[in-house]
Amino acid sequence: MPKTLPDHYATLGLHRRCSAEQIRNAYRILAKEHHPDRNGDDAGSVVRTQELNAAYAVLGDADARKAYDRELAAEERSARSPGGSRKPEGEGDSEEEGESDGSRPGSGATCAKT
Repeated sequence: MPKTLPDHYATLGLHRRCSAEQIRNAYRILAKEHHPDRNGDDAGSVVRTQELNAAYAVLGDADARKAYDRELAAEERSARSPGGSRKPEGEGDSEEEGESDGSRPGSGATCAKT
C-alpha cells in the first residue's frame, strides 16, 4: 500500500487556497499555543509542535509548497477508481463564496477550515 502524504493544510487548519501570509499567521498562532514551554512539556504538545513545524517547513516555502501541491493532487487522482463516483478535482470541495471561513478563534486566518 503506498504511503499517503500528510495533510499539512489540515495540520494548520487551513484550505489550500490560503496565501503565504495566512499560512504564516496560522502557523505562528498554533506554534505559540502548542509550544511545550507553554504546556509543561506535555508529550502531546511536543508531537503537535513537531507536526506544525513539518507543515510550515513545506507550506512556508513557495517552491516546496508547489511541489507538495503537485504530489497531493497526483495522490488524489490515483486514489480515484476508474468509473468511480467521485467528483472531479475542484468540484464540491471548496466552500461557497460568502461563507465565513475564519471560524477558528484567534486564528487571524480568513481561509481556516471549518
